[in-house]
Amino acid sequence: MDRSRAFFWAAALVFAVFAADILIAKAQIVAGNTIPLHLPEWLQFLTLLLAVVFFVVGTLIRERQEADDGNAEAVVHDDGRPDAQSAR
Repeated sequence: MDRSRAFFWAAALVFAVFAADILIAKAQIVAGNTIPLHLPEWLQFLTLLLAVVFFVVGTLIRERQEADDGNAEAVVHDDGRPDAQSAR
């Protein structure tokens, strides 16, 4: 398994924890509990932030791997000249 895939799985797992917390709290409210038991707001924020960070890191790693493999598209500057790496 490549490193980017590990980060994507970690992002999915952390986001699943976040989504499960929200859904469990919603189910408790629908069931009639006035104060649902769930993660505090600051921990929900950190959980979602961690999921986003894992996803972005996985994306950056995958882009770097594709660039190293030569699969990246050529970069063209605003003035029309190609990027130095794409000229190789």
